[in-house]
Amino acid sequence: MESMLPFTLILPILFSFLAVKTDLFRYKILVTASCILIIVLSSLMSQSFHFSGSNPVFYLLGAFSLSIVGDYFLSFRKGKKNYYLFGILGFFAAHIFYLVYALHKSPSLLQTIVYFLFLVSLSIIYFRFRIVKHLPDLPMKIAVFFYLFISCLTFSVSLTCVITFYEHLLLSLGIGLIFFSDLCIAENDFVGNQKFYRFRSLKEITYSMGLRKQWANPPIFFEKDLVITFQSLILPTYYLSHILLTSSILLIV
Repeated sequence: MESMLPFTLILPILFSFLAVKTDLFRYKILVTASCILIIVLSSLMSQSFHFSGSNPVFYLLGAFSLSIVGDYFLSFRKGKKNYYLFGILGFFAAHIFYLVYALHKSPSLLQTIVYFLFLVSLSIIYFRFRIVKHLPDLPMKIAVFFYLFISCLTFSVSLTCVITFYEHLLLSLGIGLIFFSDLCIAENDFVGNQKFYRFRSLKEITYSMGLRKQWANPPIFFEKDLVITFQSLILPTYYLSHILLTSSILLIV
């Protein structure tokens, strides 16, 4: 199925673009739904792939399905008191399925422990000194803490799977992008930090280099900074993670 990768992924890529552009839930759900469809159809078409209840692919399909549930609650959380909490719980359940899927890939126990202790230590520090003071109540604090815990564990396991190089690369990058997308959500929604990175304007760069050339009618991009916000990174990284995880399946069926 490697040769079919560019063609089979057209749908989720298209829906990702529409979801980011419009922020409409129907396109958000179609990204994940199209990934599910691709995995199911490619698995059924493969002669070397057996669709049985014990197949780990079912856990990835379960994770994608639960992600849709989480997406629903977060997309319609405005004015709904507990929807944000329900959304976190939905994604927490999805991470359990991601974790079980990764555990089927023969991860190294010792390396997983090392990665996990490193990631969870940083996450606890981040949670304690940056996030917890912005959370409204105890249930939300507990939900976010355990979500950080399961995210660190899932990412750590994905980093140590004993599989082919490209499958490992796609799997670990896919899970890693979910981890990064969650970080962007925390900074944007909880901390209220909008700016991820600011690229200096060409005017500022040339001035700092001592090149003070005067422009009669300078183009807009010359004078304006390029600011990348956390909010602008949430959906692209999240959908790219689904596309990469789907690609990892297409490599093995």
